Order: sequence, then structure tokens, then C-alpha cells
Amino acid sequence: MQRRNMPIIYIEDDEDDRRIFSDIIKESTIDYPLRCFETGMAFLNYLQTTIDEPLLIFCDINLPMLSGIDLRIRMLSEDELNKKNIPFVFFSTGPIPTQITSVKDLNVQGHFLKTHNIHKLSSSIRMIIRYWSECLLYGNRIKADEFLL
Repeated sequence: MQRRNMPIIYIEDDEDDRRIFSDIIKESTIDYPLRCFETGMAFLNYLQTTIDEPLLIFCDINLPMLSGIDLRIRMLSEDELNKKNIPFVFFSTGPIPTQITSVKDLNVQGHFLKTHNIHKLSSSIRMIIRYWSECLLYGNRIKADEFLL
């Protein structure tokens, strides 16, 4: 699979936050498609039926119906979803101590804060995506197109 076809996933119920995230992706040199979901359930439906292999998941913690924490627990508990080994980062507005404690055991690749400073926010998003786009091995996934045969 060509890496450029690997979508970046953003799960966020706030429309303004989705628009800002989308604008940051469009204005940067990031050359990956973006797929946004308002709820964890909508994302699960997509993930269970798609042939896409997402590059990375950004997920808010505070989501309606199925929180980001509950979404992550469900992904880890369902064998087919867990086998996908998609890097998963929480991207939320505030470090609530109970959330930080809960996140520790969820095998996530990071917990980042959304800031109101657009330059810092943009820098953080680009840094996270750049890291995962350059990483050759994570979980059981090897990006074969990185190797010369």
C-alpha cells in the first residue's frame, strides 16, 4: 500500500475543532487524506468495514455516547481491530488527572493537549504526523515501501 493513501483519522465532536484541524492539514505539506468522525461509533463502523489502513488516529477523549477512552478499550478488545495496530493518540483540551491515569493502560502512543494558540497547535499536529509518517515499524506493521528490495 502506498503511504500517501493512508488516511489520518480525526475523531472529534466539536465542529470548530474539526474545521481547524482540517485547515491545518490543508495548509501544511501533509499529503495524506483526512477522515473526520463526530463519534466513536461512526469511526468504529468505518474501521470495521474499510479496506483503508489509517496512518494514525487522533481522538478526543470527551465524545458523546462512546468516550475516546471507551473507544480505545473497545478497539483493544476486538481482535480484528486490535490486529490493525494503528497508532492512536489522544488529542484533548485539558489534562484531567483521572483521564491521565485511565489513559496509561490503554496502549496509546501519546496524549497531547489541544491549545488555543493556533501556531503551537499546528506545530504539534505536524510534528505528530511527521513522526508517524517516517516511522518504519510500529506494532506489527512494517511499511514495506520504505525498503529497497
